[in-house]
Amino acid sequence: MTAEGTEVRVRLFGSLTAMNGEGPVHVRGDIPRAIVARLAWTAGTPVPADSLIEDLWPEPPETVLSSLRAHISRLRGNGFGDVLGSGRGGYTLDVDPADVDVLRFRELVDAALREPDDAAAFEVLAEAERMWAGDPFAGLGDFPFTAAAIEELERWRVPAMERLAELRLDRRDEAKVVLAMSDLAQDRPFDERPVALLARALARSGRTSDALEAIDKHAARLAASGGADLPRRLVELRQGIVRQDPSIVAVAGDDKGTVLRNGIPIPLTRLVGRDAELDLIARGRAESRLLTLVGPAGVGKTRLAVEAARRTPATVDEVQWLVDLSAIAEPEDVARALASAVGAPSNDFDAVAARISGRRGLLLVDNAEHLIGAVAALVAELLSRCEGLGVIVTSREALRTAGERVISVEPFAGPTAGDAVELFLQRAADTGATSWTEEDRDRIADLCRRLEGIPLAIELTAARLDVLSLEEVASSLEEGIADTGSRRRGRHASLENAIAWSIRLLDERELALLSQLALFPASFSLDAVADICLVEGAASGSSR
Repeated sequence: MTAEGTEVRVRLFGSLTAMNGEGPVHVRGDIPRAIVARLAWTAGTPVPADSLIEDLWPEPPETVLSSLRAHISRLRGNGFGDVLGSGRGGYTLDVDPADVDVLRFRELVDAALREPDDAAAFEVLAEAERMWAGDPFAGLGDFPFTAAAIEELERWRVPAMERLAELRLDRRDEAKVVLAMSDLAQDRPFDERPVALLARALARSGRTSDALEAIDKHAARLAASGGADLPRRLVELRQGIVRQDPSIVAVAGDDKGTVLRNGIPIPLTRLVGRDAELDLIARGRAESRLLTLVGPAGVGKTRLAVEAARRTPATVDEVQWLVDLSAIAEPEDVARALASAVGAPSNDFDAVAARISGRRGLLLVDNAEHLIGAVAALVAELLSRCEGLGVIVTSREALRTAGERVISVEPFAGPTAGDAVELFLQRAADTGATSWTEEDRDRIADLCRRLEGIPLAIELTAARLDVLSLEEVASSLEEGIADTGSRRRGRHASLENAIAWSIRLLDERELALLSQLALFPASFSLDAVADICLVEGAASGSSR
């Protein structure tokens, strides 16, 4: 209660402001403002003069007590006369703590964190969030008392933000969670909970790669700061995202306006590099309805196309489809694969066009190089019939059809050579290898150069670190290059060497089985393998 019923309200979020029943109370001068702020921080509680001086003057002059009394006197004559009291216990700002915003904030958070009802807690925390409209004690950072006060407010703010983020996830308000937890994770880089909430919100938004990246960056920070392992809960969360656990990842086509994706896979790892190519794809889609990503085998065309598709918001695409032609051998089967991918009732082109038409959509045609003519004809016809359709094709060569924009996807070399090393380190981390010396990094850079910066070759090589040392990997790779380097040159040689090197690790029975598995034209089941493949000398005594 204020003296004689006078109401005074003090705001300390942002610059200090004070109001009484007649309007704003102007407080001029840094020290008078600091006096009001310090007394408001413990509203209703006396502050001894010695403590007040210690909180305001880092190096008090001999006349400090007289100066304090003079400032108090002027404040009383300038709107605080009824509430600024003094006595044996010291000076008091006699206002209701609920009328001081930082104290009201603390009170709301305390009540919300003890509230068992989620709906009630959400309303209280949302009110507290609105109150934090600026940095507390802004402009008063040079006074000794503010650091401890701000630190205490942060101790209330952090659990409040995290609890509110949890409640917003329950309400499917991922966008606000991403914004809040991105800032909090940056401010508190070694805290686990903001990272977990951020990753969940990103995964719920369909941004799986970004969710994995948030966790991986946290793991890298921990490792760099002292080698600490990623907390078990984050390891399990990452595994859930990779497994596409429905309790974690987004459900495509829900009522939040997300893109309905058919066959567009959720990447298991974050994309390394390719920012320039992603920008070219985004700008290319704004200017052309047909893009073809062209590059050699293993350069990452499919991964790039998938990433570009998944980053496309619902304001651009309502629906997306993926047609994988890697298992299609004959041109006449392209239409069948397309009909199956888009869910058309028949292979008839009219049925396919009817299924696609009327919606803003993206068709991703993957691995088209061996069926260029059929794909070019089909895409041209689709684009002429389906106004809202855009097409991205991945191929080793362009379609050479009207309206096509070609984007070249090159290996990591020259200015992007650093991305090759980063890719190797990321994939090596998946095997548990996380600690590298400068000599190791130089050796890795050399390995990536010998692999000609081809991402698939780099990934295959890094994956062997689960059974080989870096020195053994380098030695094995060198043997592979020596075996074939004299017979064949060109950009595919290193990729073939990496694959051949992996095959050399197999024993005779494994090689026999691999040769038989190669006869399957597409995916296969374990039962099919058991029924068809024959391997002599199996441990069970059977030839199957």
